[in-house]
Amino acid sequence: MNSPTHIPSAPAQRVGRWEGILQHPLMPLRAFRYGRVGSIHCNCMEVSIRESAYSAGGSTPEQRSDSITLRGRNFSSDELSTIQAIVAAFADEHRFALSKRVCEALDWRQPNGRLKDRSCRDVLARLHNRGILRLPAPRRPAVRRQPIVLTGATAPHSARAFSASDIDTTSFSIVTGAGDPRREQLWNEYVERYHELGFGVPLGPHIKYFVEFDRQPIACLAFGGAAWRVEARDRWIGWSDEERARNLRFIVNNTRFLILPWVEVPNLA
Repeated sequence: MNSPTHIPSAPAQRVGRWEGILQHPLMPLRAFRYGRVGSIHCNCMEVSIRESAYSAGGSTPEQRSDSITLRGRNFSSDELSTIQAIVAAFADEHRFALSKRVCEALDWRQPNGRLKDRSCRDVLARLHNRGILRLPAPRRPAVRRQPIVLTGATAPHSARAFSASDIDTTSFSIVTGAGDPRREQLWNEYVERYHELGFGVPLGPHIKYFVEFDRQPIACLAFGGAAWRVEARDRWIGWSDEERARNLRFIVNNTRFLILPWVEVPNLA
């Protein structure tokens, strides 16, 4: 395979819908209760930051911070002040709600337009640990993943003979978010039982597939978002930090590749 000589530019980054409105880093708090970013007329009570943000007593988080890069995103000092103000003004809300408010204020979204609230919760936790802001205490203790119970549904069995040429695009079916939890549980169980790494919990964007023949699974595939930094990959591509930040979303990882052990077909992989 020839090394690429040019990395295509990603579409221009979304321009925040609050551009021109955020003349002061605390302005977003005027319209956070129900509206999306830019809905200044939303049905909510205006929050007076100066009167309420830090009126509860106790330690006051750092008011201003230099820019900082977390989860591949640079947060300016004004954005950090906005985040601090949101967390202080809505201190009675749980962390999930706070992350959504922050994402709306910063227009922090995935390429598909959805809020990056999961990444945001991680950023908020890191800022909390650095003393830049003070998050409310978690409302629920961390939940440990329950072990996957292995059942007879994934026990070894014989498969009808077929050849690699019998597999085409119709053999692939999406499991993730397809509206059939039992089918996704079956995928998880197969991978937990037969993959050397087990199932694990997918992090970030991901998608799972069954490959089937004669309506029976013969393989399990999963793809996920690319790691932020991989030295060998980044050296081979030869991109700069800025190019990587723009184009990383065009790369995926094949996180699981499992052909079920009783399927023995030459050249199937």
